[in-house]
Amino acid sequence: MLLRAALMIGALLAIGLLPVPVAPVVAADGCWRGTVISGEAHFTLLLLDARGRSLGLTNRDIGRSITLSAAPARLGIRIQHSGAIKWDVRSVGARRYFEDGEDTDYNDLVLEVSGTCSAPRPPYNPPSVSTSTESTDSASTSDSAQATPTATPTPSGPLAHVGVGWLAADGSEIVPVGFVRDASGDQTYAIVRRELDGEVVRYWVAPGSALALVVPWDEVKRDFTYSAEVIVTIPLDDKYPQPDQIARRFDGGDERIFSYDYGMDFWREVPDTATFQVLGFYWCNVTAADSGFWERVFIGVAHPPTSLPEQADYPDCDR
Repeated sequence: MLLRAALMIGALLAIGLLPVPVAPVVAADGCWRGTVISGEAHFTLLLLDARGRSLGLTNRDIGRSITLSAAPARLGIRIQHSGAIKWDVRSVGARRYFEDGEDTDYNDLVLEVSGTCSAPRPPYNPPSVSTSTESTDSASTSDSAQATPTATPTPSGPLAHVGVGWLAADGSEIVPVGFVRDASGDQTYAIVRRELDGEVVRYWVAPGSALALVVPWDEVKRDFTYSAEVIVTIPLDDKYPQPDQIARRFDGGDERIFSYDYGMDFWREVPDTATFQVLGFYWCNVTAADSGFWERVFIGVAHPPTSLPEQADYPDCDR
């Protein structure tokens, strides 16, 4: 009996000495946040997901975070100057320690992960488009229907004759009535009043959206095409941007270009033309931001610059 008890105690002690596996941190609500705690590598290291795509953080971004809808299946790093990809990572508690291969200290990029962040954004669902004109401002109504809530456009207030549609408070439905086209960028916008706050804004008509199917293109090109200086007197919609929408100011006040990251719910600066091309963006899809746009939106981590050269023959449009 004593021998059996001793064997049992020995087995329990042996089990207690075994390493305890660290469970991956997965948020109960499907939200995952990663924050760079430190990074001691000599070179810039870009954090990658399982498909080798940059997550927008480097070992230089101490204190910065990313938020994803789910924990990545795998994390790695890319050494910026060489392009080499490393998947050498160790997990201890809530931290991930990355090694770039120069030594074995596993402190080249340290990421702290958490499952207790704000709820993730749902998958993007484009708004349904209705041709009903109920609850809208008609093009023939009084001055209260003018699509210029903050300034009088020039010359002679041409936008005062553009009908104002309606955008649901949750962005789920849009009733287009009037459209305007930017002569310089060849972008078209529906002029709508947001039910959310009553603001009249420009809602971008993306080339592949259902909204593009109801635009009277001939009429818009003939009668409602204006210079960028006139277009930007109507604020660009900042509440319901579309995934990968690109925007910049065309009034000479700010030459920077930003794209909207729907998954992270912020705008990211595109650092140069080569990165713009690598990301698959096209100049003719850049929407015209008004002077106050960047003060109304949240700007997050910039896109990391590519090491690839700029392509001289890159097309301006994808259509």
